[in-house]
Amino acid sequence: MRGVSKLPKRTLTIIAVLAGLIFILNVVVFYNQSDIRDLRSQPPLDTSKDFANQLVESMRNLATDLGVEERGAVKQALAKLHYDVYLARSRTELAQLVQHDAAEVRNIISSEYIRSNGEQVMTILNEAPEIQAVGSKTVLTLEPLPDGGLAARDSNRLTDATVAQLAEVPTLFSHDYFRNLFDSFYDQSVINIEIENGTARIIQPESDYDSVAYWEREIQALRNEYNRTAQLAGYGELSGAGIEFRIRPAQGIQAEDVRNLVGEIFDAEALGVTIDGKRMTATSFIIDGDNGIIVDGSRIRTNPLVIQAVGDYDTINSAVFLLFDQIWLPGQFEIEAEPRENLTLPAKTR
Repeated sequence: MRGVSKLPKRTLTIIAVLAGLIFILNVVVFYNQSDIRDLRSQPPLDTSKDFANQLVESMRNLATDLGVEERGAVKQALAKLHYDVYLARSRTELAQLVQHDAAEVRNIISSEYIRSNGEQVMTILNEAPEIQAVGSKTVLTLEPLPDGGLAARDSNRLTDATVAQLAEVPTLFSHDYFRNLFDSFYDQSVINIEIENGTARIIQPESDYDSVAYWEREIQALRNEYNRTAQLAGYGELSGAGIEFRIRPAQGIQAEDVRNLVGEIFDAEALGVTIDGKRMTATSFIIDGDNGIIVDGSRIRTNPLVIQAVGDYDTINSAVFLLFDQIWLPGQFEIEAEPRENLTLPAKTR
């Protein structure tokens, strides 16, 4: 009787909570997209990322327990999922990531496990006398059994000894977790064998993550991520809806005032900011000079002081006017705020 392979309790425990985890993140999506968020504070993004990182770790444990953790496709998929969780900017984005990308990673892990078992299948078939006797090309289809092992769709081609050996080959369904998902993973577990001149070889399916199209998409995704990161960091052009401020000081303005203003705008979740057309980055400096305010080495015009920001108009506008009310005296500045449907902020040039 064929033995049943069980995944370690650690992995099964983590896998068991994945459904609950995905449910929780789906609730977060609903929470984030409805008016409920106006009634109470949302859980911090870091908390949601902790949940998502548990999912990544469970996938890594699954790959380890199936013995495929060192395979290139698995390592790359896990690394990408972990990095995407790190880059997620909202709970909605994080939940969508878990729903779609995590399922793809699981499929890659299972596909690599099936490939590793295919090597055992090849050993069995290529040592079988009935296979060695085949001359013209023929195809043999091996189907997974519900409790593990493989069976030939046309078993008349094989001897009883070969059939028995194939029935002992471990498959996904040799493991408790995957046995409950037989219908979902059946097609993926079918192995087609081409036999010609006494030699058997696996007919590789057009696995999506092996295809040229997949890698082209991955390269494009990396390019998009680079462009997005460059935009947010200030080193790429950034376009979107936002706000333009025109500030006229009654008696001059100091660099500290501008720094406070820019900091408040970024705190209001602006995606990008320019001062007099100069893009702000993490390395930007705003100082008082002999002839005015210096931003990144160049003097800026301060009457009016023009600040543009890509982001939510209401959030940024409220934050800035609150700053003026709390810090500066009435009449010290005249400020105008104008919503812009499409602002384009230039990349930092120096």
